[in-house]
Amino acid sequence: MKNKIIRTENLKKRNLIVSFILSLLFTGLGQMYNGDLLKGVVFLVFRILTLLIIPVYITFNIIESYIYFFVVIAFLHTMAILLSPVEAVFSARKKAEISLNRYNSLIFYFFYAILSLIISILPLSLTSSFFSIEKVKTDLMHPSLLEEEYALVYRYTKNGFVPGDVISYAGKNEEIRMGRVLANGGDIVNFNDNAYQINGKALPLGIFSDEELNMKGQENAENLFFEVNSGRKYAVKSYTSKLSSNSMENSGILVDENILFIAFDNRTKESKYDLVDISSVTGRIEGIIYSDRLKRILLKTFMIIGD
Repeated sequence: MKNKIIRTENLKKRNLIVSFILSLLFTGLGQMYNGDLLKGVVFLVFRILTLLIIPVYITFNIIESYIYFFVVIAFLHTMAILLSPVEAVFSARKKAEISLNRYNSLIFYFFYAILSLIISILPLSLTSSFFSIEKVKTDLMHPSLLEEEYALVYRYTKNGFVPGDVISYAGKNEEIRMGRVLANGGDIVNFNDNAYQINGKALPLGIFSDEELNMKGQENAENLFFEVNSGRKYAVKSYTSKLSSNSMENSGILVDENILFIAFDNRTKESKYDLVDISSVTGRIEGIIYSDRLKRILLKTFMIIGD
């Protein structure tokens, strides 16, 4: 009679809460804890790829605003972070007990956590070199940007700026300001506080339709108009008595090279314009990332004529 050899496996119960917390803190670690190392690595790689898409996409796609792209990437990255702990809980509940692998030990958990942390921080650092979020602290850019709103800033400005862009820059006292590019180096600017001429050509002014105002989350007002520059249409707040572009009080400003002529959308204020050295620009405003007015969230700083 042959002797029967009975093998006993080293089975261990999996704790749902531990699985959830491990994957929440370190993407994929909960899967490793549950005996699914490969699945954990897949979650981690997916999370990293959602951020590495940013430099690749921006390199091959130069567009007027990246705010929609940023939101999509932020959504995918958040999903990658949240799906891992959720899946870990379901997996731990389904398996109850697992046969321990070599990597199911504290030393392997520790090294995986460190590795996960490092390769997660690097793409985040890369992302922060392209984008940042800044709070609007003044009403100089009203109605395009309202006080207390948060704007998405595209920091990679190698391709320069187009008239109509809104930028953030360091002011004289190093405070961050926001303004709209009206002219570049070599242009001649004439103005009468509210209306502008660039190289002798007046920037068109007009009145928004009710539909356009509704899309922008704006209420109609006597001093609310639109201005068009380089095919970009945006709102300005002006005195109605000074809207004529035919009689310019200013004899003309020749903008130096590497200088941007910046105007503020709220032209009822004492500050009307600024001359900004390109080296002091911190980024281009892509749009509104947060506002207490829901209609204004994801609103760009201008509309392209014809869109």
